[in-house]
Amino acid sequence: MDWASAAHKADFRFVDGVVAAHYLSMPIANRPSPSWTDAFIRGRAYRYAARLADGASDDVDAVVELIRLVADNRDPGRVAKIDIALDIGYLDPTDATADDVLDYFYAQIGELVAEGGIPWATEHEVYDAFRAARH
Repeated sequence: MDWASAAHKADFRFVDGVVAAHYLSMPIANRPSPSWTDAFIRGRAYRYAARLADGASDDVDAVVELIRLVADNRDPGRVAKIDIALDIGYLDPTDATADDVLDYFYAQIGELVAEGGIPWATEHEVYDAFRAARH
């Protein structure tokens, strides 16, 4: 069992700070690419932010599906937050498709926001919403 399956079976409602070290529990076939060997993770990528895959638009689709899953199962009376981060080396700026991936990401997020129920907010706006909900 890998860490993601274990967290799900344990009924975790929140997981944060997932780093590449978590891939050590997964078969190489389930890692971002075959180059993510145990040696690579231990030697270089141990604290890298965990990513879904090296596949660009497939990653965006997976993130959108995850956001939909969270939106469908969260308590709308409470503030919920999803952080999405791209590490600097994730998209190669010399790759012509890098801008296409970001454009696709923002288009998909825009559709989620337009559907309602999923606001796009800055960290400060989330903080303000959290504070307002507590008072």
